[in-house]
Amino acid sequence: FFSNILSTMFGSCLMRVCDMRLGGSDTSAYTTTTTGLKYKVTTEGHGASPIRGQSVTADYDGWLSGFDLGEKFDSSIDRGEKFTFRAGIGEVIPGWDEAILSMKEGETREIELPPHLGYGKNGAGGVIPPNATLYFRMTLHKVGDK
Repeated sequence: FFSNILSTMFGSCLMRVCDMRLGGSDTSAYTTTTTGLKYKVTTEGHGASPIRGQSVTADYDGWLSGFDLGEKFDSSIDRGEKFTFRAGIGEVIPGWDEAILSMKEGETREIELPPHLGYGKNGAGGVIPPNATLYFRMTLHKVGDK
């Protein structure tokens, strides 16, 4: 009886608290694109935005459990190496291509990628399990080869 009342009264708020305690991240304040990518700008950028095929340099931290939750599965920052790729042409996972094309130089975002924008049903390298939601904090440092 009480669980029905709580569910009715507190609904999504209670669910977000439970999700966070179980290891997820509360992304209710994030923007969701038509593909299902969720993002939040944490530092505004003021530089150029890349166009498809243009070289970009970024850095990132990646988690499986939520932003800053659990061990990172990868981090260019921890390695001390920025990551360079050509935007929007499939050199990275689909969610990265989508996110980076709408960012500006100097911008940092938190992005949540559903499985179809990450590594999908196959996972990756024994590190990313099948159908994993991925959480990245990424910064676009440079657009082009300047």
